[in-house]
Amino acid sequence: MNKKLELTVKARTSEITSANIKLAESNDELSTVIGELEEKNQRIIDSLNYAQLIQSAILNNNETAWMNKSNHFVLLQARDIVSGDFYWCHVVESQQKIIAATVDCTGHGVPGALMSLVGDSLLNQIIAERGIYDPKEILEQMDHGVNRLLKQESSHIMDGMDMAVVVIDYKNEVLEFAGANSPVVIIADDEIQSIKGGYFPIGGISKTSKKFEKKTIPLKRSSIVYLYSDGYGDQFGGENDKKFMVSKLRNLLFEIHKLPMEKQKEILIEEHLKWRGDRLQTDDILVVGIKVAEVINDDLWQI
Repeated sequence: MNKKLELTVKARTSEITSANIKLAESNDELSTVIGELEEKNQRIIDSLNYAQLIQSAILNNNETAWMNKSNHFVLLQARDIVSGDFYWCHVVESQQKIIAATVDCTGHGVPGALMSLVGDSLLNQIIAERGIYDPKEILEQMDHGVNRLLKQESSHIMDGMDMAVVVIDYKNEVLEFAGANSPVVIIADDEIQSIKGGYFPIGGISKTSKKFEKKTIPLKRSSIVYLYSDGYGDQFGGENDKKFMVSKLRNLLFEIHKLPMEKQKEILIEEHLKWRGDRLQTDDILVVGIKVAEVINDDLWQI
């Protein structure tokens, strides 16, 4: 019996030893796989970080147009390092106009970033090179341009963008607006006005004819103009894990509109983080505020 027990123990020990060797080999293989995944992940992150630098260099042509931080703020917060949201502006010195646009491209991350470069290129061609300053016509030309560049009639690539364009005309004291699934909010003399854009996006093939409309609003020196994508309002959070909602964003803008522009930006960031808590950011975020009166000065037209 003792000999049988010894043989059984030896057999079991041999099995355990063999199993431990296989487990160690599996652990080594797993460690190798994890190491390779970490290396690949780091390469992807490094590539995205560098892509973000390139994207910023191409898109960041706007700060000089606003002159200083007292008359505007731009809150741009990418969800995945590179962003599908971007802002754009152009100063027409001879006509004393500022043309500003916020653009929310389909998707986020790399696809959205690629679309943002398409949008930026088209805006430069349409406004800066061809001198088209009517916001309605700008949207129409953007729609044609996206259709053409992506060959959407045949490629079945239906990506596009939502967009808001405002033309601040200081000479004629009016603000012109046209939107593609994007609004503008104007606060003046303690009154808030939200103007919706059209219901058609830029790009994609529509079964019905797209119609973009231009709206003209008297420009007051007290006016503050806000443009934003849907990312801020679509953020999930709060006690019940619900969306923040655009209506709540408008109320927040009204509450803070008398504060310095940089302070407004700080509060928007704080409220977003408070609402979001430990949840992931839902989408790219873009909010732009422009204080009309403080942009009106002789230096503006010396750019």
